[in-house]
Amino acid sequence: MHYLIVSFSHKNSTLAIREKLAFVDETAQINAMRELNSHPCISESMVLSTCNRVEIMCSCSDTESASNALFGLLSRHCGLSAQELHERADVFDDEGGIHHLFSVASSLDSMVVGETQISGQLKDAFKLSQDNGFSAQKIARAMSYAFKCAAEVRNATNISSKPVSVASVAIAKVKESVGEVNGKKALVIGSGEMSVITCKHL
Repeated sequence: MHYLIVSFSHKNSTLAIREKLAFVDETAQINAMRELNSHPCISESMVLSTCNRVEIMCSCSDTESASNALFGLLSRHCGLSAQELHERADVFDDEGGIHHLFSVASSLDSMVVGETQISGQLKDAFKLSQDNGFSAQKIARAMSYAFKCAAEVRNATNISSKPVSVASVAIAKVKESVGEVNGKKALVIGSGEMSVITCKHL
């Protein structure tokens, strides 16, 4: 069996593309994993969908066939051609996939290196997959080691000495631009997790 990850992030896709690719709720993620696991060469799958990345991980017997299945699913989901998605995506398999997973879990692949949210988002994605029977031994083993790696990175470096998020960095930039924010009015557009955290930082 092989590991396969198809990744769309701030590194290879615009915000508009990532918004089209996003799985807006758990039902959409579950439906995607159900379709993937029904493919004859895919035995396990997991969908990670955040404001900055959409990634699908699977355990498969044939990476080429599984890759075609993943891009076909994503094409139907977002309305973009499979060819365009394939040209844009980062695709990782086996050791490359595990290396990428460890980098994501450790926040080394994040827009803001050291941000603390991705680990929780990854745990939520894995729990959703596991609770609904879409992942088993292969993905569970990879995720277990990914979380151990993330903990080791936090413990062995200063990466989490000052916990950060995209929202906290954005507010820091606002303060640099306008100075003191007390007494000023701010407008936050959006009702998602990032917007809520931005309001808290304000």
